[in-house]
Amino acid sequence: MKRLLVIAILSIILIKTSAQQQKVFSVTVTGKGQPVILIPGFSCSGDVWKETVNHLKNKYQCHVLTLAG
Repeated sequence: MKRLLVIAILSIILIKTSAQQQKVFSVTVTGKGQPVILIPGFSCSGDVWKETVNHLKNKYQCHVLTLAG
């Protein structure tokens, strides 16, 4: 039982330290002009904005965020 508890505690510590090293979000910038910020939903990556960015990139500078997780 003690061994299982020690393994569980070490696993939690390792998961927590690896989570701290991840970026909270990343930003991809495409196009020129007035800036536009595009933020996806929590369960989506910034890729959901590809068609929109292709349409807007000639007139706007698109900042596409991808949230971690």
